[in-house]
Amino acid sequence: MALLTLQPVAAIIQALRDFYQNPKEGLFLVHAISSNPSSHQGYSVREELVFCHSKLVVPETSTLRSLLLQEFHASPTGGHAGIQQTYARLSALFYWPLMGQSMVSFIKVCLSCQAVKPITKAPQGSL
Repeated sequence: MALLTLQPVAAIIQALRDFYQNPKEGLFLVHAISSNPSSHQGYSVREELVFCHSKLVVPETSTLRSLLLQEFHASPTGGHAGIQQTYARLSALFYWPLMGQSMVSFIKVCLSCQAVKPITKAPQGSL
């Protein structure tokens, strides 16, 4: 899947560019990584974006994390896939610390998933 082929992802990439150009928050991180790459192992700056091992870094202070979770899980293209499938698609392009925990928390409270989730407990026997 090409990074810029999906329009919502392209909008998110532009929002990330805007964040990393913000002098109060993102620009500091870009300059820190650019000026001393050896102290930020695995991180790089390309095309005004921060990458960690070739994955776009989504900052903690940004509201983009919840938008990405919504797009990759609850949108029509996300299809309310399970935890592993959603994590595989999301982590192929993006990175943030504790991404798995964020995603599990998001999916556990997804109303659509909770409404149609099959019951996994065995039925109780007769008394």
